[in-house]
Amino acid sequence: MPTNGVSALLTALHWKAVCMSNKAILENISEPNFTKNFFDLLKIQGCKQVIGVITLPNDTSVKMHERFGFEKAAHFKQVGLKFGQWSDVGFWQKAL
Repeated sequence: MPTNGVSALLTALHWKAVCMSNKAILENISEPNFTKNFFDLLKIQGCKQVIGVITLPNDTSVKMHERFGFEKAAHFKQVGLKFGQWSDVGFWQKAL
């Protein structure tokens, strides 16, 4: 998860985080019901929205999120510190 400004926002909003790598998700897509079951489980737990936080640029992650029905909701410039570099961070959102 990005540090500094973005993580402070997530903490302030009392969000729950599920961190999954693109590789882990893509390896499980071969099971037809993986994403449906994942989103159903979130619904059962009372989640109304799912937010994907992506360090930008990252075309692979953007395409994957959009494939699952996420839409771009925000783009923050130079707010994420990753590997010693300040990066843009995008939020993708999906209503459940």
